[in-house]
Amino acid sequence: MRAYSDHIGLTVGNVEFYRKLANFLGFRIVKESDHSVGFHCGNTEIWVRKVDDEHAANGYDRENIGLNHLAFGVDSVAGVDRFYREFMQPNSLSDLYGGPKEYPQYEPGY
Repeated sequence: MRAYSDHIGLTVGNVEFYRKLANFLGFRIVKESDHSVGFHCGNTEIWVRKVDDEHAANGYDRENIGLNHLAFGVDSVAGVDRFYREFMQPNSLSDLYGGPKEYPQYEPGY
């Protein structure tokens, strides 16, 4: 038997952000509504749905139990720079570690 990642489900506060992200990265939208979007990402689908109002006040803390982050790769350093310049900056997204740079301590080219 060989397993693979079939899909990931995320509950988020802003579905529109993930819709824009999927479109920018060129992923195929599988299904969408006002409150959700599903997109195909390589061999995996990512399904995003808006948090129910009753749970929205809980907020997110990356140090709590749960998903810490979801990382996408691109095919070149130029692709990273383009994503930062054309998606992160225009959408006023802050980065966690001072902008794009390599992290060779993880693996070459990371």
